[in-house]
Amino acid sequence: MVLDSLLLRCLNFDMRVRRNYCQMNMLDQEEEEDKLYKWIELKVKGHDDAVLESYRIFVTSTAKELNIEVDKIEKPHRSIYWLTLLKSRHIYKKHRVQYEMRTYFRVIKLKHLTGSTADVFLEYIERNLPEGVAMQVKKCAIERMPEHLTKPPEDVLEPVSQDKDLDTSLDKPSDLDESTIESSDSSSDSSSDSDDGDEEEDKQDR
Repeated sequence: MVLDSLLLRCLNFDMRVRRNYCQMNMLDQEEEEDKLYKWIELKVKGHDDAVLESYRIFVTSTAKELNIEVDKIEKPHRSIYWLTLLKSRHIYKKHRVQYEMRTYFRVIKLKHLTGSTADVFLEYIERNLPEGVAMQVKKCAIERMPEHLTKPPEDVLEPVSQDKDLDTSLDKPSDLDESTIESSDSSSDSSSDSDDGDEEEDKQDR
């Protein structure tokens, strides 16, 4: 009886801890914003065309069940790789064997997905990926414009106004410049008068 009561207490304690942990996780998930994807592209490749075709049907049917919009399905041209080897190791150089490896592709493009839907969908189709098939995923996420790009910084506007003041001051001559110009003109006039007076005195002496 004592052991049973202790086990019940331990189980109750574990249940309380798990409930608190689950509530904390739920609060964290609610605070985080869900991502938005403009499109997700799945590229599948393998050596068997029939396997790829059956997997393509599986992916499209799964997308329809989750109300995911399928934009387009493409079948790119296959790629062929040839490998030529000697038929014998040491002799008969002209006797050769050629091996051919063919790789087939499928491209499936999905539109307008949320982050939670995309995570569930991708995890499900990756778990059911056939053997000998490789998959490449490309995502295009939609994000907000950063704050430093939406509004111009205030520090940039102040130097511009200072530069404008400097330009206006350079365009208009100052009072000091006008006074120096007038003084230079008066000095040139006085020097010319003195030269004329010297010439007249020389003529009288002669």
